[in-house]
Amino acid sequence: MKTTGNGKLKRKVFWFDTETTGVDAKENSIIQLAALVEINGEVVAEKDWKMRPLVGRRVEAKALEVNRKTREEVEAYPSAEETFARIIAFLDSHIDRYDKGDKFFAAGYNVDFDIEFLRALFLAMGHKYFGSYFHWPSIDVKGTVAEAWERLPHPMKNCKLGTVCESVGIKLDAHDALNDIRATRELYMRLKGREEAVKSFPCEPPEFSK
Repeated sequence: MKTTGNGKLKRKVFWFDTETTGVDAKENSIIQLAALVEINGEVVAEKDWKMRPLVGRRVEAKALEVNRKTREEVEAYPSAEETFARIIAFLDSHIDRYDKGDKFFAAGYNVDFDIEFLRALFLAMGHKYFGSYFHWPSIDVKGTVAEAWERLPHPMKNCKLGTVCESVGIKLDAHDALNDIRATRELYMRLKGREEAVKSFPCEPPEFSK
């Protein structure tokens, strides 16, 4: 179990968002996964992975339209197998999966959707140890929005990430996983009164070169 120098447990949060080829984790596939690693309130790493859809999974035209991608662009990404290996290497660099106390809290906006797709990717790759990297429960910023509802500007037409961010003055070019997860964490910190913890962090170049 990992601790800080003063003996306190490290709180590790895996802020992440996905862009996908549809809304069914069994039938569709991840094409972008972006993540921020936060340890004890500080962002220490950031990643933005692109990947081709899993072989045999559906690619919905509407999903590509939302993501502002063409089929040709998506097919030029690295294979899911190659990108998954990089994701696992990244997780292993922060988590000792053999230590039951050393895990991430998964965090995001409507994060159950993203967790379902990430689990499906693990299973498709024959990796059975998703739970070795992630605690249950997760942190869903939708719930934080509900808790802060009376403090938010109203009326809001819906509770989508872009709508809520706009209401509190957070700029967001939505439907890019990296933009979305940066905005999600900033929104969470603002709603929790921890704006001092919001800071930019330079992202490494997206991993879509072979």
